[in-house]
Amino acid sequence: MARKLVEYADVAKAAQALKDAGKKPTIVGVRELLDSKGSYTTISSYLKRWAEENTLEQSPPEVELPQAIIDDGNVFLKRLYLAAQTAATERLQHERELMNRKELELKDELEQAIEMANNDAERADLLEEQLENLDRQYAAGTFLCSGPQNPRTGGVILCRAADRAAVETLTAEDPFRIHGVADYEIIEFSPVKRLPGFEAFL
Repeated sequence: MARKLVEYADVAKAAQALKDAGKKPTIVGVRELLDSKGSYTTISSYLKRWAEENTLEQSPPEVELPQAIIDDGNVFLKRLYLAAQTAATERLQHERELMNRKELELKDELEQAIEMANNDAERADLLEEQLENLDRQYAAGTFLCSGPQNPRTGGVILCRAADRAAVETLTAEDPFRIHGVADYEIIEFSPVKRLPGFEAFL
């Protein structure tokens, strides 16, 4: 005797009945409601289809929160917003202070660089003026020789002059002396013993 075929509608009806009764729809449960009709394979296929369709049709239940919880949530969100706003403001203020400090540092560095450049230019002008003065004194026959001390703590100029007053006049007109870069100590001496021909420098 041929087994009676089971349709999808039969399986769906049995599965829904089990669900409404608070039971989980299973292949065995559905087959019992169908009086053991239908193969396990057929019922399994239809039951899987029914489960998929019912899952799609079901919508998540709406949950209505108590007003107290809603109010507490709003208060929490406001506090969270205020805390975030305060933190952002403090961070922005800190960043502004750092930028202002950096700007002042860069300004100071620029002013120092300009001052150093000006000083270098002034030193170059002063050195050129001093060299011109030395050339004039050598051309006039006043200076005999000159050069730095060793170690470099100053310099020495050997010159000839009629008297000490004349040397003081020379040093008073020296560019280094005028600009306060150098001072002079005048030492007089008489070369009582000298090489032959040295008389030309006296």
